[in-house]
Amino acid sequence: MLLGMSAVKLQANVVTCNAGISACAGVGWEWSLELLASMQGTQVKADVISFSTTISICEKHSQWQVAGQLFAEMLGRDIRVDAIVFSSCISAHVRGEQWSLALDLLGQMRRCRVRADVIALSAGITAYGKGGHWQAAIDLLFSFGGHVDVVCYNAVLGACDRAGKWEVALQLLETMPRAGVRADVKSFGSSISACKAFAWQAQKLSR
Repeated sequence: MLLGMSAVKLQANVVTCNAGISACAGVGWEWSLELLASMQGTQVKADVISFSTTISICEKHSQWQVAGQLFAEMLGRDIRVDAIVFSSCISAHVRGEQWSLALDLLGQMRRCRVRADVIALSAGITAYGKGGHWQAAIDLLFSFGGHVDVVCYNAVLGACDRAGKWEVALQLLETMPRAGVRADVKSFGSSISACKAFAWQAQKLSR
């Protein structure tokens, strides 16, 4: 790709390459990865935007292994890993149902003292919930210093639903307005589902 730019007398730099990587998102993650790799054979040095854009594209295409490899490459090249990179990589592992690896990345994010954004937070909560750690999901929600959105609350409510913690789900639902978060259909759906599961269990035990 970069050779093609030279053929038409266009000067490749990191800005044009990053724009090219981003433009490849609609075509497929392989094209973005190829363009990133082709930068190594030129004088154009890939930066944090080059990698974060490629990792984000891999996340959207559920390529958690490739995202993890790119993350490791960034560390190997001593390229600063920011919140966007961490969030995309964690989300990629959650999409790939790699709960343990996603939580490892969240822990690494803390150790690197990179402040989590709501994307990383919701992905981490989902990873805890899917892994059966509903209490850890709640702890993570309330340990976040900034404003959390309905997506984060829904992730915790989903964790409570899967664990059958209907009372906790209802308590969380009550706290949402006080936190300035408006519950949506998914919020109520998870809470109702948790209550239905409890009612079914109670009915089964009473027989």
